[in-house]
Amino acid sequence: MEEMRTVVRPGGLLVLAVPVGADRIFFNLHRQYGVRRIPRLIRNWTVQLVLSLPPGRLTYDSGRGLSAFHAIFLLRNIPPKDEYANLCRIPGWEAAVSGQTSDPSPELN
Repeated sequence: MEEMRTVVRPGGLLVLAVPVGADRIFFNLHRQYGVRRIPRLIRNWTVQLVLSLPPGRLTYDSGRGLSAFHAIFLLRNIPPKDEYANLCRIPGWEAAVSGQTSDPSPELN
């Protein structure tokens, strides 16, 4: 993402879609971004908007090895003044880091 800052002009926008859920690396396939990886991923970008991220999804783990759920982030190429306030713009962030989330999709288990 640091290299993307050199591609996107200062103040410009980036649309980023990533699989979300409990932080995991699926060997030889992809990463799933949760409360540990998202801050690293969007470091030095200001969150403008987050779409399709229901509460509880940041810590959800289907246990199946694949994440079928992607969040869409609209990020501005401006370092945020307050990193924590920037992360709090992500729906369900505060509940996820405090461990107060519930399973958002029990029917998928």
